[in-house]
Amino acid sequence: NVARFSRSIVLAIDRLHFEYKYEKVFLKLDAKGAGGWSCVSPHENRLLYDWTQNVDVRVAYLIDYIEKNVLEDDLPTHAVVEEFIEAQTRPGDIDADYTVCGFVLDSIFYPTSINLCGTDTRSQYIEQWTAAEASQMGDTPTDWQHMFKIYARMVAIEAEPFSYRNGIYAGDIFVTVKNEYKQRDWNIRRGGRSAPESLIMLGESNYETKVNISIQQELTCEELFDLYTN
Repeated sequence: NVARFSRSIVLAIDRLHFEYKYEKVFLKLDAKGAGGWSCVSPHENRLLYDWTQNVDVRVAYLIDYIEKNVLEDDLPTHAVVEEFIEAQTRPGDIDADYTVCGFVLDSIFYPTSINLCGTDTRSQYIEQWTAAEASQMGDTPTDWQHMFKIYARMVAIEAEPFSYRNGIYAGDIFVTVKNEYKQRDWNIRRGGRSAPESLIMLGESNYETKVNISIQQELTCEELFDLYTN
């Protein structure tokens, strides 16, 4: 199964290059997972993404990668191979990868914050920055206004067909080296940064806290869930 899974991924990488002319692509091993562990960094795994190299060699590399990094008993049901987004760089060598947060009231989007999301060399999120002024994050007010307008348009579109007119609204957006705005991973659930920010804005108490727990042994997803909920 691992061999078939790996070969399918390598062939998908090559297809995006040769058939669809993408110069750079990105692999996420688990399509439905939010964890950064499934992001396979092109910077640290150059052989896998190099279509000039032998396919079998690259498949063997991915098999070894999966055996070392996928800790569950079963493989993910779906992987994703997609266009690699080259983002602009912000102060501190952080990619222009933003989370836009706010809430919706009577089909109108009210923004609460914009946050920069930093990643390590493995493309896994390790930090998040926010500020009161755009200039404090190396942005301009126009940059933030444009992102807020994008979300206001999304809210207006979703209000009619989906009847989502009140609630939390947040998502992620890239600003590319070509100055394009690439929206992805939006959500309308109560979670992430947007929930406590909105509660504070509305005068509600914020019950969020941070706890660091040192775990000596590796845990399955089910065991982690039990740990969090207990």
